[in-house]
Amino acid sequence: MTHVLNYALREVLGTEANQKGSLVDAEKLRFDYSTNKPLSMDQIGGVQDKCNGIIKSKLQVYTDTIKYKQATSINALRAMFGERYPEKVRVVS
Repeated sequence: MTHVLNYALREVLGTEANQKGSLVDAEKLRFDYSTNKPLSMDQIGGVQDKCNGIIKSKLQVYTDTIKYKQATSINALRAMFGERYPEKVRVVS
């Protein structure tokens, strides 16, 4: 879900929205991001609508674990700069 939320935020807010971290476990999802100003109620609704639309479309999700160096060659990959990654990373599309 972090991938969906990251996509929706950037669609609604533009490239100034940047993921800073996340936590996904059995009980909760935490998504840390930064942007240059607080979200308006319309923007929050837009993010919710985008997320809900993607969920309802039931898209096929593909995951793979590959070497970090190989992952960085994927054109659409968004890595969080400043983060440290292991030799193998999980890629989701």
